[in-house]
Parts: sequence; structure tokens; C-alpha cells
Amino acid sequence: FITCEVGNGLKASFWSDCWTPLGSLLKLLGDDGPRRLRIPLHSSVAEACPGNSWNLPHPRTDNEVLLHAHLTTVAPPMQTTSEDKYFWRVDGAQLNKFSAARSWENCRPRENPKDWSKLIWFSGCVPKHAFNMWIAQLDRMPVRSRLE
Repeated sequence: FITCEVGNGLKASFWSDCWTPLGSLLKLLGDDGPRRLRIPLHSSVAEACPGNSWNLPHPRTDNEVLLHAHLTTVAPPMQTTSEDKYFWRVDGAQLNKFSAARSWENCRPRENPKDWSKLIWFSGCVPKHAFNMWIAQLDRMPVRSRLE
């Protein structure tokens, strides 16, 4: 949900922040990614490209090839550019402020309403009975075979 737009690369973490479309590079390459690429775990993006060029060893996995291919399209961060910026993104859209509702809907998509929902949940229903009927319709009653 939080993405980084790299400016000078001093604040953006090379491994933890989502500064590429590939997401977190630590998740992409695994725990041994820092060892294979010879970039320390807590390095910033600026520290990962000394001399203003990407200096990575030859790729050995498909994910490393993806990273190399992406980095060839990205200019290394320069000290003269602006600071790194962080943005909140939900469904690919950049938001100016945090929205718990939009984030929750993205994490938990809604199912279509069941045909029988209006038969159980109506204005005159007893909530205790409606809840039990709802659980029974979903086949989630705590019966002995499921409890053992």
C-alpha cells in the first residue's frame, strides 16, 4: 500500500521499500537476496549504486533477471535531485490521505449477497435466531464431527 518515488535515494530502503513495480525486493528475492546481490540489508537505494551506476553481479535466478531488466530502465538516484517521496496507493490509485475503508475493501473483497439473506435478516427477526439460522445456512454449525 505504501510506495516510494525515489528522488536522491537517501531515505528509500533498497530492500524493504516498494520503490520498483516489483514490490519489496526482499520479498521478491528472499532472505539471501542481500548476499547474492552483495548489497547490505539496511542499504538505501543511493548506497546500492555507488558511482551513479547500478553495479550488480550477474543474475542467477529469474527474479534477479527481472530486477536487472527493470533497473536498466531506471536512472540511478542523483544527489542533486529532490528527496524521496512516499505515497499511499490502493488499487493502483494514489491517495492524498489514508482511507481505512478503501484499504479494507482492497484486502477483503465483498461476496455477492446470498439469495436467502432477506429470509433470515428482516426487520422483525430475533437476532439470536437469525444468527443461528445464518450459521446453519453456511454449514458452519459447531457439530461434534467438526469439534473433534
